[in-house]
Amino acid sequence: MHSSWWVAPEQLFPVFRSTGPHTDIFGIGGILFVLLMGHLPVDGHDQPEFIARTLSAGPAECIDLAGGLRGLIEQCLCKDACNQPPSARKVRQQLA
Repeated sequence: MHSSWWVAPEQLFPVFRSTGPHTDIFGIGGILFVLLMGHLPVDGHDQPEFIARTLSAGPAECIDLAGGLRGLIEQCLCKDACNQPPSARKVRQQLA
């Protein structure tokens, strides 16, 4: 079960791709974004708008973060799994 206020695109609309480890990587990116920026990476006035923007728009910019951390979060929130870090272990290594 998930909250549609924060889920990976494939959890909202399976045409994107099937769920898997990359879904968790997207979630890690979302958690890091919220913790460091103080707001969700996708803006929406209500749940339908939020879902539409999650499916179609990129995340808000992390302009206040250092380049390496900003890049890591942007990679995690990428809708294309090929451009995400390959594993949570790799994310942890990049955070260290």
